[in-house]
Amino acid sequence: MKSEKSIYNITKAAIDRLKPNVTDWYFTKLINQDSKKIITFDLIENEIPIIEIADKQSKTLISTRRILEESNSTKTTINFQDIQSYDFGNFKGEIDNPEIKKFRAIDFNNKSQNFQMESGKAAIVIITTLNTLKNLTKPQAIHNQKST
Repeated sequence: MKSEKSIYNITKAAIDRLKPNVTDWYFTKLINQDSKKIITFDLIENEIPIIEIADKQSKTLISTRRILEESNSTKTTINFQDIQSYDFGNFKGEIDNPEIKKFRAIDFNNKSQNFQMESGKAAIVIITTLNTLKNLTKPQAIHNQKST
């Protein structure tokens, strides 16, 4: 498996290729690799935060290993290795009027968990980040091996 720093750098490069204009975002911010001090989540050793999505009720963190969310004192988390797919629903919204929407992360047992994301211009960066991290951390293909 790749190192946390390698996963961070590859994901950051994928984000940078999109040339995002972060001033257009209301709820989402990219986190500098060295800014662990501002994160209120308990991170695993060497885990690096990448994106934070926050409104008055909830805070979501996308890191090199997991999606974490705290909403009304309820904490939800899922590891990227456990994610089979996502359902982003109508993530576009109104481009000039972003709002908080929910997306679903579905694990290999078809159990889903909801997390928040910003609609509009920030959505494509969030989706690119989530897909990149899922692909970089996917488990070995033991499910697809044929028995002889």
